[in-house]
Amino acid sequence: MLVRIGNQGIDALVKELDSHNHPWFAVRNIVQILGDLRSRASLESIRHYRNHPHPRVREECVQAIGLILDEDGEKD
Repeated sequence: MLVRIGNQGIDALVKELDSHNHPWFAVRNIVQILGDLRSRASLESIRHYRNHPHPRVREECVQAIGLILDEDGEKD
């Protein structure tokens, strides 16, 4: 659903991610959605979480960054 919303959805998710006010599993889910959206606008926010204490968040960051930077999957 959020993938269909586009830039409005990306802006809202990045804002939530930047609030640093969520448990690890919510951060992981937001990062996963942003990765699926493949928007470079979310890259800096995702990179911030690469050193998160929880391994699942770190793993999702790597996957999301890979999707965003993958030239064949780029949507921007």
